[in-house]
Amino acid sequence: MTVFTPFSRRKPSSLSLRREMTTIPPRDPSESLRDLAQALQEAQKALAANPHSVFAYVLVGELSEAQGDLQGALGAYEAALSEFCRQHPNGPAPPLLLVQKSAKLRARIRLQR
Repeated sequence: MTVFTPFSRRKPSSLSLRREMTTIPPRDPSESLRDLAQALQEAQKALAANPHSVFAYVLVGELSEAQGDLQGALGAYEAALSEFCRQHPNGPAPPLLLVQKSAKLRARIRLQR
């Protein structure tokens, strides 16, 4: 009888998998920053193409925050909230996670002053 083990509980036991995992070259930290900058540019292009995209505003906010641009992130999150409320004037409340992100960023910015 075979017992099913969920994939998340399996351990990399094969030699080839362990070999693959150890041959991944380490990344240069500056490469990650370039990737973030490029991703932010792409998100801004998406936002320019569709200025009513709540998702694009959130993405710009998250990428800006990852780069340390707290003011830019806060502006993007608040624009996402505004756009959400504009699109749903009588609809559901804005996503709680987005409201919380904005509040936490406002607090962090106040602490830095």
